[in-house]
Amino acid sequence: MSDPIQEWFPALAQRRSQTTMQGLEWTLKNDFFPRLGSLGTLQACTNMECVNQWSVNTGLGYDYVLISKVEMLPSPY
Repeated sequence: MSDPIQEWFPALAQRRSQTTMQGLEWTLKNDFFPRLGSLGTLQACTNMECVNQWSVNTGLGYDYVLISKVEMLPSPY
């Protein structure tokens, strides 16, 4: 829950995000951690078939998909 794109883009674009978790700990209550776990599943998707299956499994529809490309720095370990 520290991804600036995931946390701020929906507010700046005036859109609702199915994957922004900030604040849902209060409204989802016991369903928060399963939803958080499903986010990891979505983030591991490498194709739209996977995204569509995630949508079906979670019951969370979508109109748009934003993909941000970031350069991964090598681990110092």
